[in-house]
Amino acid sequence: MPQALLVHDPRDAVPWLAAAAVATPGLLKAQAEVLALEAEEAPEAPGAPAALAPRQALLLPDGLALPPTGPGPGPGAGFGLGPALVAARFDARRGRLHAGAHDYPARRVAGPGPLAQVLPLVPWRRAPGDARLLWRVSDTATLAGLLREHLELGIPGLAAGPCAGPDGPRWVLAAARASWFLVERWRARPGVALFRATEGPLGARRVLVAWGLEHPLEGWLREPQDAGTLALLEPDGRTTLLAAEALRPLEEVLDLDPGRWPAERLAAVDDALRLEVPLRLEPRARALEPELWLLEAAELPRLERLLAETPEDELRHLLVAALERPGGARLYAVREVLSGRAPRLLPLGARAFAAPPGLPTLLLPCDRLLAPPLGADRTARALGLRPGELTVVEAGTGVGEGGAGLRVLRVDERAFRAVDAIVDYVVAGEAEAVGAALLAMPFDLGAFAEEDLAPTPPARAARATLPPERPPGAEAAVPDAPAAPA
Repeated sequence: MPQALLVHDPRDAVPWLAAAAVATPGLLKAQAEVLALEAEEAPEAPGAPAALAPRQALLLPDGLALPPTGPGPGPGAGFGLGPALVAARFDARRGRLHAGAHDYPARRVAGPGPLAQVLPLVPWRRAPGDARLLWRVSDTATLAGLLREHLELGIPGLAAGPCAGPDGPRWVLAAARASWFLVERWRARPGVALFRATEGPLGARRVLVAWGLEHPLEGWLREPQDAGTLALLEPDGRTTLLAAEALRPLEEVLDLDPGRWPAERLAAVDDALRLEVPLRLEPRARALEPELWLLEAAELPRLERLLAETPEDELRHLLVAALERPGGARLYAVREVLSGRAPRLLPLGARAFAAPPGLPTLLLPCDRLLAPPLGADRTARALGLRPGELTVVEAGTGVGEGGAGLRVLRVDERAFRAVDAIVDYVVAGEAEAVGAALLAMPFDLGAFAEEDLAPTPPARAARATLPPERPPGAEAAVPDAPAAPA
């Protein structure tokens, strides 16, 4: 006996059909019919609202070993509780479907025919992501406007071409990805149809479905046997075949031969164009550690005070150069030579300079950088950097970009000398000449008596004698007192 798959929403049948197509290899080629059930006359089912009564039945032939759908036929079968597979018989003359214990008013929607072809398209559950699109339009004006807006938005993979349809000539336009702005803008216009490519394990397939719809088995639909053919599933269930050769790359469709328009040939001139871009100093986000200070002649006491307060061991890191401007004004430069130690903030005034990375002979204000940003080689050429010469750049009074110019000072590195070569340590005050006065005072030492002094021979030490031993109990003898000298 034939079987019927009862569903409230055709999309509810997708999981079961996918599993059944694997379990029953001949299912997709089996002759099937799609029936629409009249909901207003559907029998009531205890515990199931009438609003969820089955709306569609898929009538399958007898002899197919189909897997069960779940709980099996019963009062809630097809009432929004998933698909239900029941034994059924369709009376086409009376328009009645006898399914199990129920009798439904029904009418044939599609079929009989292969299952994959008679299944109607249903509204998609979710919109696709970056799907490949195919536009089909009825006139060239619409094609031109659609193509222009795709080019303005930079949509890649455009291909177009004419094709023949039952209602006259048509034009198709393919795009590598969807633009929702263009979809909403053009989809509802007269003479415009939009299709999306289905996706498979290897990417886009040659089966395209009408926009906004999906086929319950679109992931298992076989592509046309001819590799150069596209299958378009129309909204009404029809399938239209389109030769892929109708879609040609855009550069072949658009006739953009530049020789067709009048053109003027421009010749190069001998004098090369040179543009002057003034350099400027701009604030730096993070100031660099200073390496060189410039002092005017009036600021020399700053250096003297620094030398007076700095230990001699620390002075070997400083070099000083006495310089003279073209007008004769004196200028002093103090440079700290770093040898494995961190730089210091010396109290030598605000005119402190540091070398930017990669340019050790260029010195800029510590809180400024050179603009516009240039490479090291281009900066060296622009400022004329030379080996053995320091180039100091500071803000000047010249006219430049923004009303501020630059002043460039060049200092020969040989002008710098160690601090200990220019520092003399002196004692402040007057020293009393005491030593010279003492040496000038006369002393009378009197008459001298001359006497030969000879060393005295050492006296022989007297041998010590021990007193005789006395018996026990005897008193010690007292020696006689020495005789008085006569």
